[in-house]
Amino acid sequence: MPSPDAAARHTGAGVARRQAHHERMRDERAREAAAGEAELDAVEMAKMSITRESLQTTTVPL
Repeated sequence: MPSPDAAARHTGAGVARRQAHHERMRDERAREAAAGEAELDAVEMAKMSITRESLQTTTVPL
């Protein structure tokens, strides 16, 4: 009877495929994170622009 540890080991072609899949998923998540950061930067720039414009048009009585 084979040992339980032997049954848990994967040695076929599926191992390389699975590793490649995990690598692709990791790369995709990294690209999505980078795109999300770029999008956040654009939103922050837009907010700063709106704030600057509103400050330029607002007069404060002394």
